[in-house]
Amino acid sequence: MAEEKVQTGIYDAGMVDEQAVLDLVKLVNDAYGRHRWLFPEERTNVTEFRREAAGKELVLLLSGPDEKIVGSALVHEEGDALYLEMVAVELLRQGVGLGARLMQAVEEIARQRSLSKIRLSTVREIGNVAYYLRHGFHIVQEQSLPRGTWGALDSFTLATMEKEAVRTNNDFSLPSPAMSS
Repeated sequence: MAEEKVQTGIYDAGMVDEQAVLDLVKLVNDAYGRHRWLFPEERTNVTEFRREAAGKELVLLLSGPDEKIVGSALVHEEGDALYLEMVAVELLRQGVGLGARLMQAVEEIARQRSLSKIRLSTVREIGNVAYYLRHGFHIVQEQSLPRGTWGALDSFTLATMEKEAVRTNNDFSLPSPAMSS
């Protein structure tokens, strides 16, 4: 089986067209839907996505000639760090390295901007802490949050994690293809 051709790009989140926003909302809700046992509500909707994405950039993985969005993450600068949030990979493509491709792109953005680290927050109970530890992050803070926070059915632990954005000899580069309007 031939390896799927996936293009990586970075976009101004405020400039993506309505269809792209609808596709992103579906991608995020489908990916986060695995955690309905703790967070029963949809992760986002069009209005909420536009609010959360305002002033940020989107790192997208696009597949095939129709450039279908198969992975995404929001990023923004926060002091000396690039903050990573709302990471999602299409359910049927999880476990094949697309999350690692997103991480590679985020690391390159941080290096290109001379930011010293990448920072994120994730919920320990849904298993993402272990994933990010495998990708070089370490926990800098943990906070217990009560039932009801973000609609949670139980209390949970929010872990803030960081990773140094180290310069490498990697030839990876980020094109910025235009999103159609």
